[in-house]
Amino acid sequence: MNFDGASATLFSKPKSNSGQQYLLLDECLRRSELPQAYGVARRVIETLAGRIGHSSLDIGHIANELCYSKRTLQRRLRTQGYSFSELRDRVRCHYAIRSVLAGKERVDDIYTALDFSDRSSLTLAFKRWTGLSPRAFGRLYRDEVSARGGDLTDRDN
Repeated sequence: MNFDGASATLFSKPKSNSGQQYLLLDECLRRSELPQAYGVARRVIETLAGRIGHSSLDIGHIANELCYSKRTLQRRLRTQGYSFSELRDRVRCHYAIRSVLAGKERVDDIYTALDFSDRSSLTLAFKRWTGLSPRAFGRLYRDEVSARGGDLTDRDN
């Protein structure tokens, strides 16, 4: 989910570059989509998504729920080209970005729902995903929606 340095640079450009900001927002939304996985990876994604806001997203808990040991789960994911931490990061990114864009939850609610240890952990991850803090990303999104008169998140996921 890492975004290259160019992404952060584009975010810092003045508002006159609205087209570039829109493209960057669109790219962040595209990259935050959940992976089209199958088998164990799909089950992990679904289990993680189902636990958001309710239960721990720890590998031990997920493995237990899927009736695997942690090691077996890691091995099965690796055979599919995934790691648990990568899938958890993708699910967190997906829900964090959509929560910020919906504007209905506070950052304090989002970090607890996504099982981050604290607010700053969510903020650091969000900056890694988008190049901006959750607040700045939400503000940029709302500015673009106002400027374009529509919803930029109109997607299948």
